[in-house]
Amino acid sequence: MKSYMLVALFSFIYISNVIAQMPDFSKEVKAAMLQVSVMEGKWEGKGWRINPNGEKAYSNVEENLQWKLDSTIMLIEGVGKTDEGNVVHNALAVLSFDPFKKIYAMKSFLSNGMSTDAYFEIVEKNKIFKWGFDVPNGGKIQYTITNDGTNWKEEGEYSADGENWNKIFEMNLVKVK
Repeated sequence: MKSYMLVALFSFIYISNVIAQMPDFSKEVKAAMLQVSVMEGKWEGKGWRINPNGEKAYSNVEENLQWKLDSTIMLIEGVGKTDEGNVVHNALAVLSFDPFKKIYAMKSFLSNGMSTDAYFEIVEKNKIFKWGFDVPNGGKIQYTITNDGTNWKEEGEYSADGENWNKIFEMNLVKVK
């Protein structure tokens, strides 16, 4: 029993030393995340998406973007409801910056149990952003966000081949808080 305790103690000391020696990337990550700071806040407006039957489905949209972990990540929560109050879109995402790869990443989750690992790019600091992902059954989806700090416009497109794109989504929001 004593040998297990000694192994546990030495393991704890070793792991503690390794953690203590890890570099602190918080300044670099915070600086990178400042390039998306215009998105922080509560946003409301209208949107539409193309349903599987090819028709536009309209919704009232709320987006809430908050800094977390000392401003090193952004938590994004979006809810879309019909005029009758039925939820048609409920998503949560985490936007982060990888200091090793020097890229942004977004992990998103939907209330239907699906999730995706998306790319995120800054086209113009605190103004224009692109994000998207590969569709599991083939094709690609990409979104372009234009945000001036007061107005947020986001358009989504689908492509089966990565070259020809069809608009499938639009959202127009104003900052309310």
